[in-house]
Amino acid sequence: MKLKEFQKILVEKKINAGLFLSVDPSFFYFVGQKIENSMVLIPSKGKPILFVNKLEHVKVKIKKVIFKEPYKDLKKLVSAKKIESIGVNEGYISIKHKKELSKIAKIKSLGTIVGELRLIKTKKEIARIRKACSLT
Repeated sequence: MKLKEFQKILVEKKINAGLFLSVDPSFFYFVGQKIENSMVLIPSKGKPILFVNKLEHVKVKIKKVIFKEPYKDLKKLVSAKKIESIGVNEGYISIKHKKELSKIAKIKSLGTIVGELRLIKTKKEIARIRKACSLT
């Protein structure tokens, strides 16, 4: 996972945070597991924050926030961290979600940023791919 590189790109693009919904493959890339009806907020500086439904019992290495009302709770966090712009992967976000997010912060497209970041694999990713290949 290239969290630091992603955060550096956010700073360069003047985007305060990236937000990935659980349906986005980038969610799995940054969180390391699939969790239904969740989202991960990655600030340009600091640690990622995972928003999960109280019905989900997951163990993750990043900070976890149990939400009651996802957009209301996200809005509180965004306000507290003074996040003015949020980058989203528009191919994996509905118009309804985008409309809700636009009430919280300025929405910017991440475009191909994450895809390009994931093209070149880290040593750890290569090791995982090799292990998966050896098992099949």
